[in-house]
Parts: sequence; structure tokens; C-alpha cells
Amino acid sequence: MHRALAAAALVLITATVSMAVHLAMDRIRPPASPKILVVDVQRVRDHIVDRVTWRVRGMPPESASRESERLTRLYLDRLDEVLRSPRYQGQLILVAGAVVSGNVRDITDEVIGLVDSD
Repeated sequence: MHRALAAAALVLITATVSMAVHLAMDRIRPPASPKILVVDVQRVRDHIVDRVTWRVRGMPPESASRESERLTRLYLDRLDEVLRSPRYQGQLILVAGAVVSGNVRDITDEVIGLVDSD
């Protein structure tokens, strides 16, 4: 169950971040160069799966499954909200499955913190 949830979360996170990248690109006005940021999707997915798993532990399987789906949707909606926020407007957000080197600011911890905030 958790592997299926993890796979579904990864697909939804990738789609959400991809949509946010396209929206951010639409806001970029030449000749300004966008600030480039990176989000490690694997770490965000792992964080969401860990949080959901922790919150449903001890529940009966049927209840845990429903609650896992509900919580995953809430976290993914919050992730979408965070990435679309004015904080990242006009910036290019790269989605990475691994660390990107160079002068690219990794905002993964910041995004995770914002997703967790109420």
C-alpha cells in the first residue's frame, strides 16, 4: 500500500512541479534572466510519504488507506500552492531527482517547510 502511495505521490508531485515551472516560465519577461532554483522531488516525495505514514499509523487498514489518500491530496495541494506563491514568481524552478551542482539554489528544505506550515 505504501509503495503504491509513494508512486502515486511521485507522479502527482512531478506533475504539480512541472505545472509550476510552466507557470513560472509564463511570467518571465525578456530580457531579464530568471533566478534558477531547484527542488529535489524525491526528497519532497519521501517527506510527504513519511508524514502521511506517521499520521495513519495504528489505524485499521481501510481507514488508513482513506486517510492516506486524503492527506496525500492535502500535501500535494499545499505543494502546488507553495510553488505558485509570489515567493517564486518569475523564477525558474528546476525539478531534480538528484542534487544539481553549480550556482543553483536548492530550495527543497524551504519548500518542505512551507508545505508543512499551516
